[in-house]
Order: sequence, then C-alpha cells, then structure tokens
Amino acid sequence: MVIYDSLIPEELLEEVRKEAEKIFAGRHAWKYDQRQDEINHLMVERALDGLTVVRLKGGDPLIFGRAGEEMEALWKAEVPFEVVPGITAASAGAAAAGIPLTHREWASAVTFITGHEAWWKQERSTRLREFVKAGETLVFYMPVKKLPEIVEELKEAGMESNTPCVLIHRAYTPSQRSVKGTLQDIVLLAEKVQMSPPALFIVGRVCRYADLFNWYERRPLFGIGVINTRARHQARDMTRLLKERGAYVFHFPVIEIKPIVDGKSVKETAKKIQAADYVVFTSRNGVHVFMEALFKAGMDARVFGRCQLVCIGSATAEALQVYSLRADVVPEKFVAEGVLEHLIHRGDIRTRKVLIIRAEKAREILPETLRSHGAHVEVIPVYRTVMPEEVKEKAKVLQEEVQNGGLHCVTFTSSSTVENFFRALGEDAAGEILGNLHIAVIGPVTRETIKGKGFKPDIEPENFTVEALVSAIESFYKGKRERIS
Repeated sequence: MVIYDSLIPEELLEEVRKEAEKIFAGRHAWKYDQRQDEINHLMVERALDGLTVVRLKGGDPLIFGRAGEEMEALWKAEVPFEVVPGITAASAGAAAAGIPLTHREWASAVTFITGHEAWWKQERSTRLREFVKAGETLVFYMPVKKLPEIVEELKEAGMESNTPCVLIHRAYTPSQRSVKGTLQDIVLLAEKVQMSPPALFIVGRVCRYADLFNWYERRPLFGIGVINTRARHQARDMTRLLKERGAYVFHFPVIEIKPIVDGKSVKETAKKIQAADYVVFTSRNGVHVFMEALFKAGMDARVFGRCQLVCIGSATAEALQVYSLRADVVPEKFVAEGVLEHLIHRGDIRTRKVLIIRAEKAREILPETLRSHGAHVEVIPVYRTVMPEEVKEKAKVLQEEVQNGGLHCVTFTSSSTVENFFRALGEDAAGEILGNLHIAVIGPVTRETIKGKGFKPDIEPENFTVEALVSAIESFYKGKRERIS
C-alpha cells in the first residue's frame, strides 16, 4: 500500500506494483484532502492489518513534512518503521534556480522558515530581527498565501528594500517558474504572473546569482509539454531523453504488448529456425517476447546456429545484443523496404527460407514481396498490441491539460500508437486535440498513418530512432519556446 502526496511524480507512482493500493493524501495550504490525524490513523490501521505501508512524500519529510507527527503515531501504536530521507525543497529549488544558499562573500548561514504555521504568528518579529541582523540567507516554505505579510515583516525587521529575492514555483520540476525581484517589487511581480502554491521564497544577497546561473530553465525544451504515447515498458528511454532537455512529459500509453507465444509454439518455431536461411525481427518487442519465451521453454540462442539474423532498425539489433546475438543485416533504412532492398539485391533470395518474427498485425509488404521473388516465407506472430485499460481514465486528464495550454507536442512511434490514440479518445476528440498540438512521428510508416487520419506531421527525424526523434523535437522548438510560453 502506498499513501502519497500531491507532488509525487507520475512516473514514480508507475513503479508501484499494479496490485498495490494507492491512496492520495495530499495537503495544501489552501485545502486538504485528508486531515493529518486521518492519515496517521490510516497508516497505523493498515500496518496493524499486516500490510507493508509506504508513506511517500516529496522532498525531505523531516523538514516541514509532518514526518514527526506520523512517526509519533506509529511509535505509540508500536508499529516498526524506517525513514528514507529525501532532498528538501530549499536545496533542490536553489540548485535549479542557480542560487548558492551559502557563499563565502555573501552568506555564511541559511535558515529555513515555515510561511504559515503557528510559529509565524507568535515569534516572528523577534526572530526575524535576529535573522536579518545576521545577514544570512532565508528560505520560506509555503509562502504564497502570506507573501505580502512576510515581505513587510522583513522590512520592519531592518532588511533593506533592495535586497534581492526569488520566488520559485514547483521547484525542480518541468513546470518550474521563478520570479526574481527585490523586497520592493516581489509582491507585485508575483501577482503579475499569478504565482500559486507550491512555492519557495528565497531572500538574501545570494539571490543576485539567479539571473546568471539559472541553468534549469535554460534547457532547450524547458516549458514544452510532450505527450509520450509509447507502451509503458518502452516509454522510459524517450521520457529520460525529453526530461534531460527540460520537457514536461505526459504519459499516455495507448498500446500494451501482449505475448501470444507459448511453450509449444516456441518449440515448433525453434525447429523452423534451425532450417531457415534468414530470421527477420521487425521490432525489439518481437525480440524480447520471443527470446523470453524461448528461455522459458528451456532453450537458448543456440537455436539460431546456421541462419542469418536480420533486424529492422538499430533498436531491434540492440535488443538482440541483450541475448548475446549480433544481427547480420541491419539495413540503412529502418523500414521493411530496407530489408527488401538488401535481401533482394543480394540475388540469392529465390528458394531461401525466411522466417519473420513480428506482431500479429503488421504491414504485409515484406512477406508478400519476398514471396513474389521466390522466397519461402513464414510469418511467426509472437505478440499483439492492445489498448491498456488505464488510458481511458487518463483521457480526460489529457484533454484538460491540452485545454489549459500545458501540452504542445504529441509523439507517435508506430502506426499502432496512432490508431489507438484515436480509439482511446474517439475520432472527434482526438482530432480536436491534435489540432492544438505539434505532431512528431518516428518515420514514414507512422507518417502515412497519421496523414490517413487527416493530419500532417510537423516533426520527423531523418533516422527512425527514439534518440533521433527527440533531437528533432529539440530542433523544432529551438527559438519557439519563448513564443509558446
């Protein structure tokens, strides 16, 4: 069981086992979904029921994270627990904004202060005068609601109006926004951009570095929202590459891989492989599904002893290498036509035995053309693509994000992702969404599928790989980011 807060990234929750219960227990300064005593009771109750309970929080729960109250409740109930510390928001936010919280010339100490708890009402004047006199960096957590009051108190405590300060919204996330000013104008600047929680307020001379060192918001895709439609198990590589460039990634996995090969069929295929001249893998999904079934049936890579291995695309060839197999043929064109060019131009395809290991539904151009040139071809379907159940639930969230302007680009890496995108949302809704987004496709086959739906892709790489697709997205948005934001 996982009890999680509002700032937990979606991809982290996706690591939770499907059968585990997930309960949202987010709290905000202006509203709450569960009271703290209710959360404490839930943790204790489920733990005493024999469940392993994870209380998942953002940042460091020991700093303004109410971990103390929760540990106390567990201790009183004699429930054993352990604490895994995180990185507190002040450290992460300052790093993302390029602000050194301490500096030999400007600040020898840093103080973390809550912006809205009881302490603020009772002891603020005396303590703030001490902090201001010391000249140290001040970091206010949860400050938005009381920002005008905090600023006035700092001035009254003796801090100069021209003291630099920075307000950071959703620090170290793809939706981070920072506003730099002074105590004189920060409240007006915050109102101008409609700053909302969660946020940090950093005050002190070290904030002069924010303009110089704000590396996080200068990344090439910062502020760009990208929809990743790949299957869940495949989405990570693309998501990692996009996030490294600063993009916000919305996971909308419209396909799921379902193996359709079993022990009996894989043994029959193994016998055919031993008599084949060529074995063609059309995708890395086919490689992984078939090889896992092969190992499960008690066999291994030795079944490929005499045949030549052909792969459509470098990613498929790399998948083979996981099983200590090297592809003999990887055409320069990462499509079926590339395989045809290579095999047919060799001049020895007539009467050759070719096995094609692929998805249940795929283009027939490869087997049909090889047969027309005299090859003996057999197609071995080892998996099918289906639409995950969860995608229907996420469809409404996707539509809302597009309407709110948080998403700018959708990626399609196969014809299946295009078809299932329209199935998941419905033809009309999908068309309306695509009309408000830039469309990125991985290659010509996917391009033709989306064109068949009435849309022209904006982005297509020269090489048909995920890496090339992400680079093409980066090139497309170069110079466009300010206009989009």
